[in-house]
Amino acid sequence: MSTKKILIVAAVLGLVFGSVVAVSAAAPGPTQLPMAQYLGFGHNIEIENDIYLAEEAARETIVEECMQAAGFPYWPEPDGGVVVVKRDRPARGIGLAESLRDDPAPVGRRDLSRTDSYVERLESGERDLYLTALHGEDWDSVSQSPEAFSGSCKAKAFDEVTTLAQAMRPLRDTYATQVEDQIPRQPGVLAATKEWSGCMSGAGYDYERPADMFGSLDDKAADLITAWGSVIPGDKIDALEEIEVATIDAYERCNDGMVTALFAARTELEQEFIEIYRNDLDVLRRDKWVGAGRP
Repeated sequence: MSTKKILIVAAVLGLVFGSVVAVSAAAPGPTQLPMAQYLGFGHNIEIENDIYLAEEAARETIVEECMQAAGFPYWPEPDGGVVVVKRDRPARGIGLAESLRDDPAPVGRRDLSRTDSYVERLESGERDLYLTALHGEDWDSVSQSPEAFSGSCKAKAFDEVTTLAQAMRPLRDTYATQVEDQIPRQPGVLAATKEWSGCMSGAGYDYERPADMFGSLDDKAADLITAWGSVIPGDKIDALEEIEVATIDAYERCNDGMVTALFAARTELEQEFIEIYRNDLDVLRRDKWVGAGRP
């Protein structure tokens, strides 16, 4: 039973608007949107990742102390077991093919942590006791949800260090319904999407909306991973990169109207959201999140 490992890949996409992504270098950034003043909504990715890393590190310390008190060794993983993949060069296209070339399955191929290695050497009964203390009675079906760790050192850690994601979940769900789900339905966005689709058709691509295009590229990458695992031949990745770069080049040529419409729609909807939920949002201001602890 492996302990949790999380992969954070340095962002290669310029602007995420629900199901539509704008990668144009000239596109307005998410930090220019009204909700950028509040963390937990994906507008300040680097800050939120830093907070997440600090939360993970704080929980790892609590787990270590709890396991030692229960009579078990535990070795906290650096950065809470988070693998940060950074790029030292600009990505071509959206960096999809490059991510496969760098490492198509970095989590699966990573060496076991010291704790995992220790657990693998234990006899069956000892392993059950250890993993029950660490993950709870249902350790063999443990999920990423804190609720799955009932009665364990993991539960203690999540109880003592409330995560940004946990705290923001109710408002984030409401935001998804009242902002993200509504953006594609706005008249200006509908008109821009139709115009974008026609422009892409003229370039030889049959997509009704940008989400279809990104989904198609994702599927091509997933097919390579399924077929080749962690040893994808270079020529296969090169072929994907040619498709990716050509597609994104056409996308950016057709995308100016879409970026403008999306930004206008999101700005209006976010302003309305803030007016309705300002009191709730202010309870979770960014200055409450210094790395770990309850808001």
